[in-house]
Amino acid sequence: MRLPDSPYIEGKTIPKIWSPDTVIPENQKRQIFNPFAARLRIKALEDIVKQIAMAEMEAERPVNLVHRQIRDIKRGGRTQGEMRYAKIKKDIETLFPEGKFDFQEQLLKQLVRVSMKHILGKEYQLLMKKISKNEGWDRVVMNVVFIAARRGGKTTGTAAGLAALSNNIPSFPVVVFSGGMDSATELCQMVGANLRKIANGKNIKVTKKRTTVYHANNEESTVTPFPSSGQYDVSNNCFLY
Repeated sequence: MRLPDSPYIEGKTIPKIWSPDTVIPENQKRQIFNPFAARLRIKALEDIVKQIAMAEMEAERPVNLVHRQIRDIKRGGRTQGEMRYAKIKKDIETLFPEGKFDFQEQLLKQLVRVSMKHILGKEYQLLMKKISKNEGWDRVVMNVVFIAARRGGKTTGTAAGLAALSNNIPSFPVVVFSGGMDSATELCQMVGANLRKIANGKNIKVTKKRTTVYHANNEESTVTPFPSSGQYDVSNNCFLY
């Protein structure tokens, strides 16, 4: 940040570091002092001090976050990632008040399992081992394939799982590919219908091109349909279905 010009004018040389104790001859004060420029300089200095304080706070935050998470785990409490994981499982149960097929039960468990990096975020390294032990997972899985007969509940289960994930993970882009654009769009609209049941006041927007759930801090999660011949930049850290 560039500081405003010195508060002293008329070509006078005044030290850059000055204070109220700076002696200015009484008969020169009116001539050489510029109150407006002085206020600008003071404001700029105050802004610099605030920026330094904020930078120091940001530098310390990751360390403090990890220490707080470790403390919560030792005390038997739950971190933000664990609470998000629990809320996703609760939302899935809410969407199946009359129960699920066995196939849907396994589909949803695996759908959530391959999403753990998105669910836990910065807490992934800290929590994944503990959650894997609790769930009986013997390894990390990042991809999953489901094969089932028609009318087996694939679309209904997937729409519910994607809705629960999108409802709880800010900035979570999902891309749905299907043999035809109509099928992909239908799934995205089913996700939107499920979101309206569990969103708890969040704004939901459903169109033929995209289903969007708006989170706090201007973050949004999207489910976008594509035909099988479509292209999408996977470097955007998306979830492909």
